[in-house]
Amino acid sequence: MNDKSIDKRERNMVSIIFGAGLILLGILFLIGRFVGSFFHVDIGHFAWPFFIILPGLFLFLISFALERKAGLSVAMLGGMVATSGAILLVQNTFDLYASWAYAWALVAPTSAGLAMLVYGGLRGMSEQVKRGLNLTVVGLAIFVIAGFFFEMVIGLNGFHFAAAWLCWPAMLIGLGIILLGSSLLPRRKQAAD
Repeated sequence: MNDKSIDKRERNMVSIIFGAGLILLGILFLIGRFVGSFFHVDIGHFAWPFFIILPGLFLFLISFALERKAGLSVAMLGGMVATSGAILLVQNTFDLYASWAYAWALVAPTSAGLAMLVYGGLRGMSEQVKRGLNLTVVGLAIFVIAGFFFEMVIGLNGFHFAAAWLCWPAMLIGLGIILLGSSLLPRRKQAAD
C-alpha cells in the first residue's frame, strides 16, 4: 500500500465517524425537543454538558483513524474533554460546583492516563499502557485524597465528619510518627549488585 491510499482511508474513516456523530447528535436534539415539550421539562438545563461530552468522545474515536503517535495525542485530548463534560454533568445535576477544588484531578492526569491506557491497549502499545496506568493511579490518588480533605475535613459541599476537628491533628501526628520512625529505625544494607 502506498501513502496516498492510507491517507485516503484515514480521511474516509474520519468522515464516517464525524458524519455518524452528526446524525446521532441530530437525533438526540429531536428526542430532546419532543420529550421536553411533552413532559414540560427543561432538558437543556441538565443536558448542556453533553455539548462537551460528545465532542470529546468523537475526538477519542477519531484518534483510531490516525497514525499511532498523532492518534495517542488526540485520544488523550478527547478523554480529557469528555471527562470535563462528565464532571460538569454531575456538578450541574447535583449542584456541586465547588468540587472543582479536587475534581480537576479526574481531568488531568486521570482521564489522560485512562485514554492512554485504552488507546495503547487497543493499538498494541505496551509502553503507553504502562504509562497510562501510572497516570491513572496517580490521578485517582490525588482525587481521593483531595476529595477526602475538601469534603470531610473542610466540608466544602456541606459534608463533615462528626469529629472533623480531630482529623487534621490526627493526620499530622500520624505523619510525624511515620517520618520519625523511618529516620530512627535501623535500615537494612542493600545487597551489592
